[in-house]
Amino acid sequence: MAYVDDIIITRNSSKEIDKIVHQLHSRFSLKDMGDLHFFLDIEVHHMSHGLYLSQKKYILELLHKYTCITQPDIAFCVNKLSQYMNAPKDTHWQAVKRVLRYLNGTLDHGLYFTKGCFELVYYSNADWVSTIEDKRSTTGYCIYLGSNPIAWCSKKQVVVSISSSEVEYRSLSNCVAELLWVKQLLTKVGVYLQHTLVVWCDNTSTMSIAANPTHHAKVKHVEIDHHFVQEKVHDGILHVNFVPSTSQIADVLTKLITPKQFSSC
Repeated sequence: MAYVDDIIITRNSSKEIDKIVHQLHSRFSLKDMGDLHFFLDIEVHHMSHGLYLSQKKYILELLHKYTCITQPDIAFCVNKLSQYMNAPKDTHWQAVKRVLRYLNGTLDHGLYFTKGCFELVYYSNADWVSTIEDKRSTTGYCIYLGSNPIAWCSKKQVVVSISSSEVEYRSLSNCVAELLWVKQLLTKVGVYLQHTLVVWCDNTSTMSIAANPTHHAKVKHVEIDHHFVQEKVHDGILHVNFVPSTSQIADVLTKLITPKQFSSC
């Protein structure tokens, strides 16, 4: 992985790593920093079956200097609070401080990446009329490569929807676009996925709309570009499965949930 002039090299064999470093050194001036322990403010710990990534040091620095940080488990909170940046009130500042207290109490939380199959799994969800002021809804999704979360999003939709089916369908469309981009990115780095992409959704009406173009009464007014989901399902590239709301991982990205639900995500 490369970021500007910082490069991470990972291989199963140390000899192969040395060979790559030697080839790069023959063409460029570089400095070998040794084993990976810290990269772009991310701490890297070598575990027996994978790598553990965390931002404990970075969070501590930001709490001390800026009292601000973002991470997946607070994506929804950050999404909501950022909507009031132009005219924040005292209630919003109190909410920000609550998020910071949560971060201070979860310094050791991070992402644990393990070996596994190269299979993209995607959870899509939406919350209808989640913003009282303008009646807009919230899109949320989470993409897994095997058992590892690699992309997630919590954002307000740009238009007002007239039904929960429309909200979920818009969310599904936006997130399938992201899923296809991830697949293309993996292809560029030599990872070819042959299986049908699976999307888990907890709205049966949305599943019906995606699978059958004739079921369009509730979404016939939706912009035409959103209907590319139907094309992907018809071509066998995409399959939309049902997941109960109690098992919908993306719930944490669209709405406030109970502490028990939050801890199980």
